Amino acid sequence: MKIFIKNKGEIRMIRNKQCRKKVRMLLAGMAACAAIAISAVSTTAYAYDREEATKYASKYWKNYNSEYDAFGNDCTNFASQVLSAGGYSVKEIPKKEVSYADLGNVYSTKKYWCNKTYTKKFAGVVKKTDFVTTTTWSNVDQLAGSSFYGLQDYMVTVQGRTRYLWSISKENIKKLAKKAEKGDIIQIAEANSRFTHTYVVGKVKNGKVYVYAHTGNRGATAEDELEEMERNKVFSKYTIIALIKG
Repeated sequence: MKIFIKNKGEIRMIRNKQCRKKVRMLLAGMAACAAIAISAVSTTAYAYDREEATKYASKYWKNYNSEYDAFGNDCTNFASQVLSAGGYSVKEIPKKEVSYADLGNVYSTKKYWCNKTYTKKFAGVVKKTDFVTTTTWSNVDQLAGSSFYGLQDYMVTVQGRTRYLWSISKENIKKLAKKAEKGDIIQIAEANSRFTHTYVVGKVKNGKVYVYAHTGNRGATAEDELEEMERNKVFSKYTIIALIKG
């Protein structure tokens, strides 16, 4: 099943029932001092080059790469580009599965992962070339009950990466720093349990985590350090932070 999204940008995803329950437990303070680690078994072989990933992030956090489609809310699209630069294999949608109506839109899927151009004809006459981007590539997370994945679901369920969840606090950001490595993905959720924003870990230095991002742009500078962001109330409307290992 495909869902055509006419307005380009992030779809704010709600976690599945089991994960929402865990988030509510965090919000209630039951897991305020310990991360919940969730992982899956992956059958996908991969080699992630964290140096190449962060080199890409450093180059394109401000100047967008024209080889990819860009979105009004571009944070997860950028994170996927970083993962691809680090060695995660793009999984293209087979050409026969792409329709003319898909061009310029977001393609709902659980198994493909790409942001690339396709060329199609309408009525065998009108030829058009445009980007088609998968939900797994451009969306933060999965909408409850939906038939498609966002990046978080794709990384955990398909790629088998480990995810840690904490309630947002200065103490828990310090705990996150002990597990984070450059090239990892960080996402944050609002009080209603939606994950709505994505960062890329640019570096971890002296127990502090510096991030890259699009929307708004962050370049892993002093003001882009998680504890500093927490002090400056960047996370004021957010309650949960997730670390997804690259």
